[in-house]
Amino acid sequence: MKKILNIPNRTLFLVMVGIVLFWYTGKNFNVYSNIFLGGLFELMWLPMLVLPVLLAALAIWNLFHAKGMGRIWPVLSLVMFGVGIWQVVYN
Repeated sequence: MKKILNIPNRTLFLVMVGIVLFWYTGKNFNVYSNIFLGGLFELMWLPMLVLPVLLAALAIWNLFHAKGMGRIWPVLSLVMFGVGIWQVVYN
């Protein structure tokens, strides 16, 4: 199975979970109360905004090229993408 950028499907899923946790933390906790954490969030907001779109495209690519049970990880990555979008837009 050929993968773009040779990223395994489980890694895509785990990175997508990390991105959703990043946005959940930023929306529900005052990250700017700590100067280091606030600075980290300021540096990471743009990559965390662009990365889910790129990872969703990679997950779709891997979904079409996966066989058997390997198809579950791209699907879970896309579900996490949907959860992340829902969390950011509707909360």
